Amino acid sequence: MDFMPQEKERGITISSAAISCQWKGHTINIIDTPGHVDFSVEVELATRVLDGCVVLVDAVAGVQCQTKSVWRRLNRRNLPAVAFVNKMDRIGASIESAMSSMAQQLRTTPLAMQMPVFVKNGQDDRFAGFVDLLTRTKFEWQAATSSQSAPAVSTVDAGDDAFAEVERWREALLEQLASHDDEFMELYLEQDQAVPLDAVLQALRRTTLSRRLLPVFCGATLKGMGTQALLDGVTALLPSPLDVQLPSATDKGGKTPIELETAVMIFKLSQQGGRGLVAFGRVFAGRLQSGAALRNLRVDQEDKVNSLLTVDADEFAAANEKTALTGEVVCLSGLRAAAPGDLLVSRRDAVQLNRHASLRAQWMRRASVEIPPPVFALALETESSSHVAALEKALVVLLAEDPSLAVDKDAETGQLILRGLGELHLEVAVDKLRRQHRVPVSTGQTHIACRETLQLGRELDAAHLLSCVSDRAKLSDEDEDDDNAAGADVDATDEPATVVRHAARYERVLEGGKRLFAAFDLEVAPLAAHRISAPAQFAVDDAVKAQLSMNERDVLADALRRSFERGPRGYPVTGVRVRVLSVERDANTTPGAIRACVSTALSHLLSAHGGQVEGADVPVLLEPVMLLEVTAPPTCLGNIVSDLTSNRRALQVHLRSTDDEASGDVVVEAVAPLRSILGYASSLRSLTKGEGSFTAEYLAHLPME
Repeated sequence: MDFMPQEKERGITISSAAISCQWKGHTINIIDTPGHVDFSVEVELATRVLDGCVVLVDAVAGVQCQTKSVWRRLNRRNLPAVAFVNKMDRIGASIESAMSSMAQQLRTTPLAMQMPVFVKNGQDDRFAGFVDLLTRTKFEWQAATSSQSAPAVSTVDAGDDAFAEVERWREALLEQLASHDDEFMELYLEQDQAVPLDAVLQALRRTTLSRRLLPVFCGATLKGMGTQALLDGVTALLPSPLDVQLPSATDKGGKTPIELETAVMIFKLSQQGGRGLVAFGRVFAGRLQSGAALRNLRVDQEDKVNSLLTVDADEFAAANEKTALTGEVVCLSGLRAAAPGDLLVSRRDAVQLNRHASLRAQWMRRASVEIPPPVFALALETESSSHVAALEKALVVLLAEDPSLAVDKDAETGQLILRGLGELHLEVAVDKLRRQHRVPVSTGQTHIACRETLQLGRELDAAHLLSCVSDRAKLSDEDEDDDNAAGADVDATDEPATVVRHAARYERVLEGGKRLFAAFDLEVAPLAAHRISAPAQFAVDDAVKAQLSMNERDVLADALRRSFERGPRGYPVTGVRVRVLSVERDANTTPGAIRACVSTALSHLLSAHGGQVEGADVPVLLEPVMLLEVTAPPTCLGNIVSDLTSNRRALQVHLRSTDDEASGDVVVEAVAPLRSILGYASSLRSLTKGEGSFTAEYLAHLPME
């Protein structure tokens, strides 16, 4: 499903792709998501519309760093999953080792659904197939198999050499299932091995949907081994749209449930030639027809679906069916204001949701997307001024397709600055500008995107803040952070902390005697420690709103936001909240005076020299800190740890062994500043003689030492 030139050249998935297939009377909608950390937002968006997941695990390497990151997202969304141990045909492959890795790294209980079959091939063992433990059916492929060949199918009976081993694996499956399902436990104790197959499947489905067990399948997808059995497992164990619990509420009488007529959640936009931007969405309720008028709840604007399209990776065609039913993943053309994470409903549904705030909040919470902040930036320039318009148009499309990208203009140089989650992320974005959009663009040197914040009485020690961030992440694994709920705009602060109050006054007499006047009382406080790198938040008291016109309120909100976009050191200001307590105005108060008053006051407060506002501190610079996972032979351990602690300024270092017994590699987990690990790939090759590898994932912005 990897169709982009950038994907084919690099051999990785960059953009999520959707496809539907028919399997034994079922329609399966598949969304293939990237594995590279720079494109993790694609996974974050896809989890909003999925009912279940297939987690791929390498049969040799086991669970890797990005697998854990994806698993945390599944936990937050409470999505059921099955696992597929791939590449069983490689030397050193082991389903037992992979399952041990899942148990340790994912903190789940894996359950083998198949027993792999190996045959002698000279001095090595060749993966030849597997035995279905539920039916004792063996599927075996010949040595010169291709992806199109069919396996030999037979039943393992008492006369087979492998019978005893199959029974041992099967008994372990049933015992594990009984220990996690009370209903099945009673049946198993009564009937032992004679438990009906239907009862086993029902118990497997219950424990999978409740995430008590993780069913594990195996195979080698490149050779087509195991994919059909996996599809059987998906249809038997993972939820259908009918099993998914959606946000719900009842009418005022508390008896009649409120049902939505049409609800579609958008998870991706893609530019498709003459069709422009098309939107990928999941129908959560009702049915969707071509030509339907839908209300976008985010922008409170009506949009029209011109047509429904069928999608096969990068191939689009008009759908034969003009109606999409609940549970279908569809492609919509004609939407003007849609963005990933938007919820579109019918006109009647929009009225109902406005009447029932709790139901609306539930739906908005389900659609909400947490976009990590950009940590890399580079300047963009065109070869000539005639290409500027084309570049700006192409950037609009790029940002619509990928919400983790950001673009702004440097106030001093006027250059366009492209920001992203990693060097590869920006490299691919620039390549798209040149290839897909045909804009001749040159780039400056990639640099790290920092942040600024005010101390405000907080302990801004990197180790202390790292502890706060880590503790919050552990809580999020079990229960999604309430700070991300729709409508949450102000966090509790940590104590002790300084709350700065500032009386801002602006008065100016223009030529001709015209007077401009505005005055505000502002309160500035810190966000909680784990939110130190979160965007600045703003609140305006109701008494202030009542004294301002709609236009003046918009100007006030814009002035507050713009004041924190660029601090004294040139970076966005984060980790603080501003509250407007009161306003003083007269007949000479204009929107311009309001903007000038707020901008001047906050500029003084953020002054790099400090002391202009009582209680304010000199802004503190924050740098991105990464979670680093290094895998290497144990003989290189000393050099790696020494390099991390001395040269890379690592804040934490932990060691653990891998689950690959053949290699005996060790894993070093460390937290280090991003700027200290630039070019780390070359250093690691030198330290490990080419045998080491690493992954890095954004953790937080913390104070620079």
